[in-house]
Amino acid sequence: ARVAEAKRIEEEKAAAKAAADEAEAKRIEEERAAAEAKAEEERIAAQKKEEEERAAAAAAAVKASDTPETKESQSPSKRQKKGRYSLRDSEEREAKEDIEGQGEEDGSIRVIITGITVTKQHKKMVESIGGELIEKVDDAIDATHAIAGDGKVPLRRTPKLMICVCKTPNILNLDWLTKSSKAKEPLDAKDFLLLDDTSAEKTYDFNMKDTLENGEAVRSQRGGLLGGWSIHFCKGVAGTKAPPEHELRLIVAAAGGMFLETLSARATKDVDTSKVIIITSDPATAAQKSDKDVKRLTSQGARVFTTKWFFHSIITQHLSEIEDEPVGANEEENDDKKPAASSPKKGGRKRKAATPSSNSPKRESRRRKR
Repeated sequence: ARVAEAKRIEEEKAAAKAAADEAEAKRIEEERAAAEAKAEEERIAAQKKEEEERAAAAAAAVKASDTPETKESQSPSKRQKKGRYSLRDSEEREAKEDIEGQGEEDGSIRVIITGITVTKQHKKMVESIGGELIEKVDDAIDATHAIAGDGKVPLRRTPKLMICVCKTPNILNLDWLTKSSKAKEPLDAKDFLLLDDTSAEKTYDFNMKDTLENGEAVRSQRGGLLGGWSIHFCKGVAGTKAPPEHELRLIVAAAGGMFLETLSARATKDVDTSKVIIITSDPATAAQKSDKDVKRLTSQGARVFTTKWFFHSIITQHLSEIEDEPVGANEEENDDKKPAASSPKKGGRKRKAATPSSNSPKRESRRRKR
């Protein structure tokens, strides 16, 4: 009986201890969960505050760029860049604003190579002509010369290339770098334009000669292909058969457009909805078609296109279905006051002036005409 009683007491103590341990473990877990929840709330609050501060700073920058003093000291394209880059949350990019676009005008040579594996020899050749080799896509917007083919591998429509066709007429064959290196100086780019890559032109349905001409025309007329337009990519577009959002932002910025992160009523309150382009997947998903903000904006004049249209517009430097529309009377009146086309850049091919009947780039590729 004494043994049985001792055993019972021992079992009760063990059970009590187990219960106490379980309760303590539960208490600790609840405290940990509460601490994590509080930390997450604080993180979200801090992130929200940071975003609000950035938005306020961006708004202030845009407002400052519209002052009479600023307008007098900056060209239209420069004012546009001020507002555009402030919304990209990139301090490094903002620091580069003041020197962006100088390129050939100040004699500097900034070379980017895309679609071809960059070697140490390429770097040495760029250095031999006093140039700088750009390797990151973030800096592609500053390139003065883009090497996109070597006569062996067809051109690829990379994010770097799409950024560069928006900014420079110097889309070149690798021969330019090779021969420039031998000459110890940068040769005239017009003799090395990548105009004979028929395989890539067939794949992407474009004509490089027309693209380069169109690019110079739109940069002269409105600061870039997307100058005056606000672009929004629907959820599910970035990273799905398309570059990540960061690179899409860079492409829009290079083309002179404004990147719309959201279509909420608050975010688009001061946006001209008739100058908004919404990009969906190709084909558009059911969720993208039924999005309430997309429906609201389209009812107010926004346009909806797929990624196929967007990337083709970039590689052709022509907004098909938009620029092919009849020009309104007010626009015709304003267009008569504008120069027909931009002057050719130093080192670039001399471009044909736009015809008086159309202030938009060429609408059909030479290949299609043939």
